[in-house]
Amino acid sequence: HYSFLSRPSINVYFNTSSDGLTWRPVNETMGKAYTGGVSEVGWQFDLSGDLWAVMRNEDGDGSGWGSRIAHARADKLGDWELIPQDKSNEWIYESPRMFRHGDELYLVARRDPNGPYWRHGMDGLPWVLEHDLILAAYSLRPHRTSIWRLDRSKGEDGSWDAKLTFMTDIPGCGDTAFPSIVRIGKHKFLIANYSSPFKLCPEWSWIHGQISSHGTQIYFIEVDFEPQDPAVA
Repeated sequence: HYSFLSRPSINVYFNTSSDGLTWRPVNETMGKAYTGGVSEVGWQFDLSGDLWAVMRNEDGDGSGWGSRIAHARADKLGDWELIPQDKSNEWIYESPRMFRHGDELYLVARRDPNGPYWRHGMDGLPWVLEHDLILAAYSLRPHRTSIWRLDRSKGEDGSWDAKLTFMTDIPGCGDTAFPSIVRIGKHKFLIANYSSPFKLCPEWSWIHGQISSHGTQIYFIEVDFEPQDPAVA
């Protein structure tokens, strides 16, 4: 992670265990599920048992920089298909965590409101230099913690399409977003997260929050899902 002088070669593994002590790859033939610039993965199962993942492609791979979405069928959980296969989403979702409510999948992650992460304006530069400049610019912008819905659809040819739809921000600014999520009711979730001090950080960059002597604070927020009347919505 953080390959400043060369292209990254980070392996992502999806492992399984029967005792919590001894682990092996779900796909024992391939071992790893992905190799490239992804350093964090948020994932969740849908009601059919398929796996969906949102991946932080901060260090970049052959598809560019930003984020990747992956899908694996319930009967082949170790075989990850990237959606789309050949191009990163220019927007990045860092410290991703996912949860399911009904048949909907949601992502909680760090948001770059002044993004995208990969802007293409430096695409003519050497790859390593472009990466370093993208990361530096990103670190100097303010960040938030937010929730997205992962919208999925299957085409006539059976192939999947998937995209993230922004839902709302939750408290968090400066140095923020490393959420943990626990379901505490049929329609209620508890999210634990951290942030620079709320009263000070709304316009702070991420790096300002990182080096601030004010430190960070941990907070909890409850998220309730309520049915909407179609006539009112």
